Amino acid sequence: MIAQYVTALRLSLVEQRHNRFAMLLLGLYLPAWYAIIYSLSGTGSVGFKLRALDVFVTVGQQRLGLITGMLNATTLIMGFVALRAVRASAPVDRRLVLCGHSRAMLIVGRLTALAIAATVVAAYAVILLHGLTPLRHPAVAWVGVCGAVLTYASIGVLVGVLTRGDLEGFFLIIMLSLVDTFLQDPIGSPAANARIVEYFPTFYPMQMTVAAAFTDRIAWWQAWAGLAWAAGVGIFGVAGFAERTRTARPRAG
Repeated sequence: MIAQYVTALRLSLVEQRHNRFAMLLLGLYLPAWYAIIYSLSGTGSVGFKLRALDVFVTVGQQRLGLITGMLNATTLIMGFVALRAVRASAPVDRRLVLCGHSRAMLIVGRLTALAIAATVVAAYAVILLHGLTPLRHPAVAWVGVCGAVLTYASIGVLVGVLTRGDLEGFFLIIMLSLVDTFLQDPIGSPAANARIVEYFPTFYPMQMTVAAAFTDRIAWWQAWAGLAWAAGVGIFGVAGFAERTRTARPRAG
């Protein structure tokens, strides 16, 4: 079993390493996105409500715009990575199962590789942002961003097993990420302080990341809430993945 898990993990990591589209997004799109937001954002301030503490904090529009942009970009990238991994690996996964590979170890290995990719994407994004505009607690911000990208990795897996083509999957992830992140930004969204945003996938990661960037008041339970979102969506994605790799047994007689 351990050998099968290692095989699935190694195979998944190799596939992700050859995902040139994701590498291009990380290497070029993310820094360019930061630069655009940094140059075009206003220099004023805006009130952001930290709901766990029930307080408003005054934050710079430029820095808040960068945080929103970071969450939007990283969730898009991780959603694409997970979607592509699920769809590209489908023929290989079926052949492995037909050859006797454990579906459970295959699933765990695939999920481990996505979790590793998510933590690396989050770390890269936070380090890049911290170099551009220092965060008060970058390690805590990384935890918050991890919650967001892990959630979208789960969403990418679910979309990958439900949609028929890459285009439909990419469109769903793009639209969900845009609505999810930018409606929480009070700079351009009058709905940012409405209760509806509390049900968005990146609500708790956004709250934790903003708190880590501007204050010393951190609600650590929000990290677990973010992971709960990832796990909740992941259950459905794993169920779809397991059904996709199920092999039909010959009928007796």
